Amino acid sequence: MYDSGKIIAGLIIFIVIASLPFTMNLGKASIKPEPSINTFAINQMAKKQCIESKAYMKTTHMQMLNNWRDEVVRDGNRLYVASDGKEYNMSLQNTCMHCHTNKDKFCDECHNYVAVKPYCWDCHIVPKEGAFVPVAAKAAPAPAAVPGPINVHFAVGKYDIPDEAQHGLTALAAYLQKNESASVVISGYTDKTGDPAKNEELAKNRAKAVREVFRAAGISDERIVMKKPEVITGSADNAEARRVDVSIAEGKGV
Repeated sequence: MYDSGKIIAGLIIFIVIASLPFTMNLGKASIKPEPSINTFAINQMAKKQCIESKAYMKTTHMQMLNNWRDEVVRDGNRLYVASDGKEYNMSLQNTCMHCHTNKDKFCDECHNYVAVKPYCWDCHIVPKEGAFVPVAAKAAPAPAAVPGPINVHFAVGKYDIPDEAQHGLTALAAYLQKNESASVVISGYTDKTGDPAKNEELAKNRAKAVREVFRAAGISDERIVMKKPEVITGSADNAEARRVDVSIAEGKGV
């Protein structure tokens, strides 16, 4: 009823095929890989240290990445505080792979050794070796354009900064914050009508009000140049005279 010879032969063939992976590697030692940290970013570090200890990262890095994903996607939290108090951006792409650009020598060798296939690269972009070049080799960034001068106009007898002038003053303050060699020149004006002494005092107060905007932005007094108020004569419009001119100059105290 049964062909026992064929059954036995089939079993023998199955056993031989199933044991091939073991018999082929018989006597060969499985070499444990040593992840390479020979990348440009890591070589630039004064102290080669990951966000956590080597032992911790070796056993827990996948769980950490899963936790990062949940916190970023579900909670909108991107700040990771390490055990030493340092803060890092929770990002596989921009934090981990910024240093470990050699994915094949750092990630793949270990994953292949333990026969796991992470799903990280289903979404993330695989880093390219050498993507981070030496700073000296990078082209110098183009200098920021110097903002043009602005005029701040005031109401009659007032020295409160008008709302419409806030945007221009904020832009000048932001430029000064990024360019410490630059200074700001503030010039007050007044018209020729009325009491000259009162007009000059009003022009000074308007200039001081503008100065306070830059002080509040962290600009030191040595970088704020206050010009003596000037009187506009002739046929100039009185409304145009009620102003403070503000401009950027290179150098401190110019």
